[in-house]
Amino acid sequence: MHIQRDDDGGFELRHVVDAEANADALGQAQTADLRSLAETNALGQFRPLKAVDDLLAEEPAQKSAIPCLEPCALMLEFARGVFRFEQQNGAIDDMTQEDQRSLLMAAELAAEQAGEPKSEADFAAPGNPRWMRYLRLRLGS
Repeated sequence: MHIQRDDDGGFELRHVVDAEANADALGQAQTADLRSLAETNALGQFRPLKAVDDLLAEEPAQKSAIPCLEPCALMLEFARGVFRFEQQNGAIDDMTQEDQRSLLMAAELAAEQAGEPKSEADFAAPGNPRWMRYLRLRLGS
């Protein structure tokens, strides 16, 4: 982040890559627009937070038993989807081994044909990576 005082006494925030760029060549955003800018990409899709490259991981002994006291909205929605799925379709454990294998094969075929979802947060999209990981884990056990 590059911060500098402007001629009006306010501040100008820029990405470090744009520190020396002409102000007329850059997009403008008001303070009220910053949350939306940080949370969504140009297509209006959820923008996940960025992993920090030089930030060292904590030792397991330093972590709390609950890694995140406030679950992120994506994981919360995913958990709701899993619950609704099992509530409507019965628990996967109640299915026969043959039905589990058939479901896994159908899900993998659907994922191949669907390609990448437009948004990782769209859990209803066929082939969503998190949903496919859930199915593989549940059906593979």
